[in-house]
Amino acid sequence: MLWDGFILVLQVLQRTTGWSVRPVAGLLHPRSFLNGLAFRTFHSTQYIRHGSNPMYTPEPDICHEILGHIPMLADPTFADLAYIIGTASLGVSEKEIWHLTKLYWYTVEFGTVQEEDGVKAFGAGLLSSFGELKHMRTGTDGLMPEFMELDPFAKLPKMSYKDGFQKKYFLCESFQDAVAKLQAYSKQILRPEVEAQILEAKRSQLGKML
Repeated sequence: MLWDGFILVLQVLQRTTGWSVRPVAGLLHPRSFLNGLAFRTFHSTQYIRHGSNPMYTPEPDICHEILGHIPMLADPTFADLAYIIGTASLGVSEKEIWHLTKLYWYTVEFGTVQEEDGVKAFGAGLLSSFGELKHMRTGTDGLMPEFMELDPFAKLPKMSYKDGFQKKYFLCESFQDAVAKLQAYSKQILRPEVEAQILEAKRSQLGKML
């Protein structure tokens, strides 16, 4: 059951970028979750992290969703990034689903961007965790994380979500840079019938605007 404040937040998101949020009891299979992004639907958990460890949660909670995901989905370019991953996931193989899941993980969840004054965070896993942000900037116990340029075509490392903070972050030049790279990868795996449906939906939307 959604409380009034959360409903107001979702209404703002709907008006801003057309995205909707659907509550779920827990984690979905990656295919189901990514497929939802193709319809601009984000599946959100409802529980909250334990008070004994507010800096970190191994699984997404409502703090993670509201502080990390929902504000970023209100940015049109970032929302396009999530949408591209979603559309690419429609009808592809399990191997491709897991690669897309990693792309989602290293961009939407833990993405970073290189700006003139340093590396900035944009992934929800960073934005919703003070501990993860501090680790990204200054390291933990004398160990600094590694930063690598994002290459969607390359083999990506195993996702780490139960062993504490991330050991690697992937850098983009900008949201636009990330979108362009993901679009290039998506074109390689996007099924023709899915691409045709996307084009038809865009034509229909344009027709309504004219």
